[in-house]
Amino acid sequence: MKNLLLLFKDQAFRRKTVTLLVMLVAILGVMTASALTLTSTPVFCGLCHEMGADHASWQQSAHKNVSCIACHTPPNLIGFVQHKMAALPELYLHLADRYEKPINKESKVAEELGSENCGLCHKMVNRRSTPSTGIIINHVAHIKKEINCTTCHNRVAHPGLKEYKNFMKMGACYRCHGLDAKAKAPGKCSTCHPKDFDLKPVNHKSADWLPPEHSKAAKQERKNCQMCHQETFCSNCHGMQMPHPADNWTKGAKQHTAIGKANPASCTKCHRQQDFCSTCHHKGYDPGKGAWIQFHPSQVKEKGAESCFECHGPTYCAYCHVRGERPASVKGPASALAP
Repeated sequence: MKNLLLLFKDQAFRRKTVTLLVMLVAILGVMTASALTLTSTPVFCGLCHEMGADHASWQQSAHKNVSCIACHTPPNLIGFVQHKMAALPELYLHLADRYEKPINKESKVAEELGSENCGLCHKMVNRRSTPSTGIIINHVAHIKKEINCTTCHNRVAHPGLKEYKNFMKMGACYRCHGLDAKAKAPGKCSTCHPKDFDLKPVNHKSADWLPPEHSKAAKQERKNCQMCHQETFCSNCHGMQMPHPADNWTKGAKQHTAIGKANPASCTKCHRQQDFCSTCHHKGYDPGKGAWIQFHPSQVKEKGAESCFECHGPTYCAYCHVRGERPASVKGPASALAP
């Protein structure tokens, strides 16, 4: 320890030590700056195989000449450093093969990107937007609400990838817009479409839209229906709650039992398959053996006809067996045997 103190008293030694430390700090600074610069290039981002598709889509976008960090990091030194530090865990996920795929599928990153990044190139104060024909986009109203550009334009730099949600489609607008009174923004057609715009979608004009095609579309994605129709629209047309309540719909004396007895024709609006009801209501019936109308004599002979009148009226059987005609209602006409 004494020898070390003696060395520090030597002016030449102190000078060399300080010089060496300065050189080490300078080298470390150059290496850090080089690493930060290298890891901020689009080429580096595209090296990881999990980023291959995203990097390729960026190369085909209108932003292909814009670097990754121009959009993905805050436009200041502190934000840049914080972003780099926050990204360190991604190295572990890459090496451990535990990364998310598709990357950022729900576009959470887009929702967090500030509009100040976009403002580096795009000046919305004097920018003239050109939305598609028939669409009105009030950018000023969105800016006043402090809604980030990427809340809507989430795929602008990475287009064409099917596994990602595209917020530029109408359905995404209804994350905020809606017909419900509690919606954050209005959902009336006139909010986004001019008066001369044809509001009826092309598929609605198909001859097969009612009933088969619209039911398929509703089952696939009901949120699309709710952009124009409120819940009561479906219920008023179908004559019952749509979709059917998940709890006890087929059990008990309420729900579909009451509706089926009061207005069985409402069921056949959707359930048009032959013997759809028979599969559940006629115990012992095997659809694989043929239609219920051919199969029911043996069932009645074996179990009696008492259970039939739980749904069918007293003249239902006679109308068919005497006249050879099936009545329109499962209840049967009130005076089926009258001349």
